[in-house]
Amino acid sequence: MNVVLNVEKICKSFGKNKVLDEVSFKIRKGQIMGFIGPNGAGKTTAIKLILGLQAIDSGEVYINNFNIKRDFERAISKVGAIVENPDLYLYLTGRQNLEVVARYYGVSDEKLIDDLLNKVGIMDRADDKVSNYSLGMRQRLGIAASLINNPNLLILDEPTNGLDPEGIKDLRDLIVELATKEKVAVLISSHNLAELDSFCTHICLIDKGKIIKNVNMNSLKAGEKPAYVIKLNKTRGVSKFLGKDDRITEDGICVYRNNEEIPKLIKELVDNKFSIYEVNREKLSLEEAYLNIVGGK
Repeated sequence: MNVVLNVEKICKSFGKNKVLDEVSFKIRKGQIMGFIGPNGAGKTTAIKLILGLQAIDSGEVYINNFNIKRDFERAISKVGAIVENPDLYLYLTGRQNLEVVARYYGVSDEKLIDDLLNKVGIMDRADDKVSNYSLGMRQRLGIAASLINNPNLLILDEPTNGLDPEGIKDLRDLIVELATKEKVAVLISSHNLAELDSFCTHICLIDKGKIIKNVNMNSLKAGEKPAYVIKLNKTRGVSKFLGKDDRITEDGICVYRNNEEIPKLIKELVDNKFSIYEVNREKLSLEEAYLNIVGGK
């Protein structure tokens, strides 16, 4: 079974306000999908519908081939999730919170709880009350709780809230390890595009309740026309070879061309006495690709 999450044309309205309009996407084993979009685009609502926390107006959600509406318990049994903020019992310790979640799933493995506390880096505070935890520590504990049932689908809504740089790196490393070694499918919503850029394999961009782009990261960052940086011995007289979007750099030019156009450009430059020292294909950052798609908003 390759497809872990299959979202088919889900719609949701609140009164006359249509929040989601036929949203569809799939996540397969080992994929890490960044779910991005402006505030109010519908990201959190979509996640709540996927998890069965709100009723779907129309459309279907399948998790491990089980329909979330018709077979909720089996669909949700292998899902770990944090939506907005982790729900924790503040008067209990971190360890006791995990024990409560473990009982929900019928898990009675103390070693698993110790392993998870170590994995998220709060073993040394495991027996302190959660009311004394910082926001970042509560977020780490919530992530540990989401892994109690050994999920093959992990859904995280703004999981880096309150985390310091070390905590963000630890979370990134954990997500990559789960995806690559255990083939967990991950859906992660975040406004931290630079962070998603470093580990997501796929991107799903939503705006005004509609899916705008659903592609793998490399395709998104390549852009419609790739950018090539060409280092030259001189830049004087090179402007006549440039298109309207191309530019002269400190030691050469940056041009936007389809792959097959580059050999022709290089030949023209060489024929006109330009020496070419280096040619590199430049990829956009996730932020640049995102702004190109949404028009800089």
